[in-house]
Amino acid sequence: MLLKDIFKKYFIFFFKKKYEEKTETMSEFSTSLMEGFRLKYNYKEIVNNFNLNYVFEIKKNSELNEIERSSIVKFLKQEDNKNIFIWEHNLEIEENGYSLFFIQNNEVIAYIQVIEDSNDLGMININYLSVKKALRLQGVATHLLAQTIAFCDRTYPAKDIAVWIDIEISDFFSDFGFNPFIGQIEEVNGRQISLFTFRWEFRE
Repeated sequence: MLLKDIFKKYFIFFFKKKYEEKTETMSEFSTSLMEGFRLKYNYKEIVNNFNLNYVFEIKKNSELNEIERSSIVKFLKQEDNKNIFIWEHNLEIEENGYSLFFIQNNEVIAYIQVIEDSNDLGMININYLSVKKALRLQGVATHLLAQTIAFCDRTYPAKDIAVWIDIEISDFFSDFGFNPFIGQIEEVNGRQISLFTFRWEFRE
């Protein structure tokens, strides 16, 4: 067996073992091969097998009415989200963005914002991913991120998706195929954060 084959076999075994050791409360979806690494989640499969009893909404932020806007802001500023968002003082709904959220009994229970980048990188930014505390660790965030990637695929084809996240909680995004953007690491409020991107050239 060639050295490169042994190396490849070892890496596949290592990552397979790593993900098998993780526990999840949601159903397991089949994996995809991207960049030679086995991903935990295939966003297309998750979207096609959506099985949560929530209403999914996508709205341009400029078209949100006052009730919807205040409901979203109230949800994002709830005490349970304290210290989740890196720039809490800049928490706002961007007019040029989109809001994607789940609703249950007329209440926002999960939210994420999508914004087209205005700088030279030309990426699509996502932020404020949040789930109601009582519903966390039940696969809600996984479904919402999958829906968000699918939305970006349709609305901004061939554009990479970017997200600034705390390095300590980056595994969730890595499981979808987000990878660190080399050189983009900062420290904010004592927390080390990094820019992670979802590269479209590696999709199926």
